[in-house]
Amino acid sequence: MLKIAHIINPVKVKESVGLSWAQPVTFETMKNRKKYQRELR
Repeated sequence: MLKIAHIINPVKVKESVGLSWAQPVTFETMKNRKKYQRELR
C-alpha cells in the first residue's frame, strides 16, 4: 500500500492574505480524504 504524508504549517493570518482561504480548504481536503480512505477498508 502506498502511504503519502502531507506536511503542513498551520499559521494565523489576516483575512486579506490569500492563505486565509487556502488553508481551510487544505484542512477540509485532508479530512475528506481520511474519511474516504476509511470507507474503502
